[in-house]
Amino acid sequence: MKLSKLAAVAILTVMAAFSAEAIAKDLLPLEQGIYVREDVACDRRSNAAVMSFWGDSLNSSPVRCKIKNLKVDGNIYSFKGACTEIRSEETFEQDQVVRIQSKKSFAAKDWDGDEWTNYRWCARKM
Repeated sequence: MKLSKLAAVAILTVMAAFSAEAIAKDLLPLEQGIYVREDVACDRRSNAAVMSFWGDSLNSSPVRCKIKNLKVDGNIYSFKGACTEIRSEETFEQDQVVRIQSKKSFAAKDWDGDEWTNYRWCARKM
């Protein structure tokens, strides 16, 4: 069976898209979705208590951060967040550290790097 050039390009494009998605899902070993601080009930969550993970980004309510320069040491994942403040669209970089506890839970170091906050998976989307 011989493919036309157009069909071959279309197949390669689709394969590349699926490969990129698979790579993005592997940046952190977490289920994609909404994570809530462990001291807050899932059905009572507020934006202040929520983080979301979408394969290649770890976000809080006011900030979206793409994961860049990932380093792994056991269950500790350190990376540079290429971040955008949602309202102002101001961009900045932020060092971030998370400790993976399971496929559906992690602890994040606060931005000062002094304390850990525990989060657990609550939903696939808001």
